[in-house]
Amino acid sequence: MSIFEFFFKYKPIVYQKGRLAFQLLGSKWWFLPAAALAIVAAYLFYRAVTGEKRSPWLIVLRAVTLAVLLFMFLRPVLNISTVLPQDSYLAVVIDNSESMTIKDDGKTPRSELLNKQLAETSLIKRLTEKFKVRLYRFDKDAERTDKLENLTFGGKSTRIESVTELLHEETTGTGSKPFSASWLPHWDRKR
Repeated sequence: MSIFEFFFKYKPIVYQKGRLAFQLLGSKWWFLPAAALAIVAAYLFYRAVTGEKRSPWLIVLRAVTLAVLLFMFLRPVLNISTVLPQDSYLAVVIDNSESMTIKDDGKTPRSELLNKQLAETSLIKRLTEKFKVRLYRFDKDAERTDKLENLTFGGKSTRIESVTELLHEETTGTGSKPFSASWLPHWDRKR
């Protein structure tokens, strides 16, 4: 744990991605006039002090103290966008065309490698623990499917635009929820 995390609870990256707001003001820009008011108040408090006892450093120190107290009083919050488990949708998009029957290594078709990889890793099951998973298959047309067993790998063409159009329709309709992410498995021919 770094010193920054000790004092501020989170890593610096969280503060870089977050948005500062104040619970009592509604906008962070209201803090600037409030801080200016604290500086003016500090000056007015010391104006009554005689010239020999008045020190610019004491005015600055009091102004900073008042600004920090004002900052704390306004209850600063850090708004961070995060993905909420089981409240976020994940689209898993799988090519259902005949191109998945290609044997890149000369032995095993891509469809078999996909099914084997998904079975060995239990990926879909693990994803459903964190997200609401929606499966999609596409070839010339795209459609939502409930099971991986519904993949036939018999489509005559691969048209990825069909699935992007379908995802767009599902996320922009009334009562729809946007996807947190979409995943399209691909294969590296070197494997």
